[in-house]
Amino acid sequence: EERGERERERQIETVWRENLLCGYEETANLRIIEEKIYVAAGRNVWKNTSNLIWTLQNFKGNKICIVHIHQPSPTIPVLGTKSEASTADEELVRAYRGKETTKTDKILQEYLSICLKRGVQAEKLCFEMDSIEKGIVEMIYQHRISKFVMGAAADKHYSMYNLTLLFLDTHRVVNSVFARKMEHLKSKKATFVCQQAPATCHIHFTCKGNLIHTRDARMDEVRALSLRSCLSFSGLKR
Repeated sequence: EERGERERERQIETVWRENLLCGYEETANLRIIEEKIYVAAGRNVWKNTSNLIWTLQNFKGNKICIVHIHQPSPTIPVLGTKSEASTADEELVRAYRGKETTKTDKILQEYLSICLKRGVQAEKLCFEMDSIEKGIVEMIYQHRISKFVMGAAADKHYSMYNLTLLFLDTHRVVNSVFARKMEHLKSKKATFVCQQAPATCHIHFTCKGNLIHTRDARMDEVRALSLRSCLSFSGLKR
């Protein structure tokens, strides 16, 4: 009798968990159109603007967050020379770091202004790390980012294709040819992020305002994360 009672309780709990998860997934589906898109932005606004505009054009209705990985300079100017920050006077280092922060804020504000001119009220997120690619991966983990856009190639990898594209008439053809030419990632940073970022993150890699590669999120990992979040929220343990 006790065994039968435990079995009934187990069945009830199983059904309850499934219903709870279905409700969670339905809610998540309703929020897709409002899902936040994170866009990587470098210090050179001119080079990164086309990728930001691609994001704004392709994710209309979504919330946008401009992200920047700040690399603290290993050296600081001291009396006309460069000195290692690790051995320089603390006050000098603190003052120089303050200038770096101010300059970074100004750069991010330029990106936000670009969004605002297109009617999008974007957010900003700055993450500090010595390595840009490692900083991106760590940021994705910490903030549980599910949609991410970043640049994917250096100028030397796509400049030769631009000459060919000048002879093409339609934007659709340009994008199609460009995507075929650049479908394999050339950037070491992009390759690292593609390989190391959590499987729950869907990543779009762009170059010169064109989508050149997509790394889809693994749905089994997304469902597992959804279940863990759901059970954690409800106070249950698997």
